[in-house]
Amino acid sequence: LTASGYLVQAVSSDKETRFAEVMLACVTPDEVLFGKLIGLGAAGLLQLFVWVGISTGGAALAGSGLASATGLVPVAAIVLAPVLFVAGYFFLGSLMLVTGALGSNAAEAQKLSVVWSLFGVAPMLFLIAFMDAPHGAVARALTLFPTSAPLALMLRLGIDPAGVAWWEVPLALVEIALCTWFILRVGARLFAFGLLRTSLPSLRELFRVLRG
Repeated sequence: LTASGYLVQAVSSDKETRFAEVMLACVTPDEVLFGKLIGLGAAGLLQLFVWVGISTGGAALAGSGLASATGLVPVAAIVLAPVLFVAGYFFLGSLMLVTGALGSNAAEAQKLSVVWSLFGVAPMLFLIAFMDAPHGAVARALTLFPTSAPLALMLRLGIDPAGVAWWEVPLALVEIALCTWFILRVGARLFAFGLLRTSLPSLRELFRVLRG
């Protein structure tokens, strides 16, 4: 969420400073879209590894060592963390990037993209349900919903990895990949359309762009 939130700020800053016009004189909107996704995604993934390194180093200095750290956090959760990060980032990031491009300024773009943040942290709103029944109906439903699947899987793998069915992780990753592909394919038009706009487009204009 932090890494994808940077995308909204970056696009809003480019629009307000008119730097977007300079970029589009040199590259296509699709190249801007993928460039921002990959660049900030790599920075976010590096930040994740730094946090893991600091946590592991702190545990070692405290005398607990990596063995006890992996006893508290299951190995499956640690191994799948980077995979789920990348999948969740590209999906939420593409949504926020396209939505942020439609706002006329940073404040408006943040308001438009906050709905995706709420969907992304939905499992935390049901944390008690996850703690009581990590493989119950609520947990499984949020696992199958693309926006909440990465965090839902991390919670379930962290609480009780043995209860996660073998097909749930691949299915969630395939769903996220297909939804990301669709968002990027359709959203590229909206991104190119909104990048040079100085006002919020109407729904009729958005539908016209999608049809075109």
